[in-house]
Amino acid sequence: MNSTDLLLLRMKRALKLDQSLFKEVEEDESANSQALVVLLITALCTTIGIYLTGLTKEEGGMYILLLGLAVSVIGWMLLLFIIYILGSTLFGTKRTDVVFLSLFRTVTFAASPGVLRFFIFLPALGLLLDIAAQLWCITGMIIALRSIFDFSTGRATALCIAGWIIYSVLIFGFLKLLGVNIVLPPNN
Repeated sequence: MNSTDLLLLRMKRALKLDQSLFKEVEEDESANSQALVVLLITALCTTIGIYLTGLTKEEGGMYILLLGLAVSVIGWMLLLFIIYILGSTLFGTKRTDVVFLSLFRTVTFAASPGVLRFFIFLPALGLLLDIAAQLWCITGMIIALRSIFDFSTGRATALCIAGWIIYSVLIFGFLKLLGVNIVLPPNN
């Protein structure tokens, strides 16, 4: 099986929330590049989906598009770093011994449903797909965190929520500093 087929198979298994996938990519150091491709694909799908909504076209379209892509990638790495720190310290147990790249591979594959965010530009359906994709990604993240940290579902859920709260505050603050409007305008 070539690397592209393996990547697509793994993304499909991630979409199915296949628990064995997360253990597999945790242990497969050669999956780092695949995880990076998943990150770039999901970030690009999200960024293009937002761009196609038309919300960014009036405010410097290409700048906002590139900023969105950069914020998606850098933001994901920031979220993983926050989860790594919290999971290794505050939420950690005596058994907690996690390598950051293993966390990167495992949790990034869990974000595979993010490809659906490409369709957020569709009237009415786009919002539902966006919500579904995000909930699907969070569910995958909880399963991945449970696997990588050997946590209970409750502890993995708490870690996920704490990580997202800290991440959201930091990202929204950063975007506000850049002058990016983070509140969507009402539909007319």
